[in-house]
Amino acid sequence: MDTVAVRMLDNANGPYSWVPLASLVVAALASIAAIISPIMSRRTTRQQIISTSRQDWLNKVRLKVAKHLQLTTILHGKTSLSRPYRVRQLEALVLLEYQLELLLNTSEANQASILLHLRELRDICIDKQRLAQYVLYRDRFTKEFASFRDGLWKEIKKGR
Repeated sequence: MDTVAVRMLDNANGPYSWVPLASLVVAALASIAAIISPIMSRRTTRQQIISTSRQDWLNKVRLKVAKHLQLTTILHGKTSLSRPYRVRQLEALVLLEYQLELLLNTSEANQASILLHLRELRDICIDKQRLAQYVLYRDRFTKEFASFRDGLWKEIKKGR
């Protein structure tokens, strides 16, 4: 028999007989990884996009709420403001409320509550007899909004 053929037969039954099987297993695992990797990548990318979108949305809501609180605080603290100035401030408040209404999902109780509280704060600033309630009501709203914000941040961190 040819010496090369004899060596091949010896190797097939010898110490390196596992090499073809190992090559087959490695090739199979590489194929599975090639199939699963894009699926996992798409899922991760989708979660990142959703998290980023929610974070941007929450930042927009926070800025509009802060602006609303700023304007109501000015109106509350300055009863001697000129009528045209007060009217401009109130118009700005109403605009912010409508912007927030479009940003928020008012079918969810906690988001609808935010809008109701902001409108109540505006109404308190208009009614001179209720001005004393402003600070208490604002502080209560601020705590409620912080709780809402913190809940959303936890969801965003989880990637929901």
